[in-house]
Amino acid sequence: MKMNFRNGMTALLSAAAVLLAGCSHPVREGDVAGKSYLYEKEGVGGSFSIQINADGTFDYYEGNLSNYIGVGEWELDGDTLLLADNEEVGYPLVNYFKVKGDELIFLPENSSNFIYVKVAEGERFSAVPLSDEKTHQQTVTAVYTKK
Repeated sequence: MKMNFRNGMTALLSAAAVLLAGCSHPVREGDVAGKSYLYEKEGVGGSFSIQINADGTFDYYEGNLSNYIGVGEWELDGDTLLLADNEEVGYPLVNYFKVKGDELIFLPENSSNFIYVKVAEGERFSAVPLSDEKTHQQTVTAVYTKK
């Protein structure tokens, strides 16, 4: 059986597409750090947002009617992001997300979930531009270091 040029190129391009699909760059800390993520649904009386800080800390606010600001430390393992609340200033919560581009996708297995908003499997938080990072960071640092 003789293969013509067109069939050969089609086979070659198909094989290359399959190989490239599995070769996305690994998630790095810089891909998630220094970004704020907004929940795709409504929070408690407003937006639910998570801020991932470059210093290894994070904070989240479930909405305007929430009286809890979650703070803690984050860790990246492959494409899985772990958020562990600081028990000394809050609750012992642990939540996992898959990082995909500029989105955090909630993984319920082994996650505690949040206090007021119960995030379902696969729900997303999308990166948004920070409006006033300096003021935000000062407020969070004061809450995080409070004893």
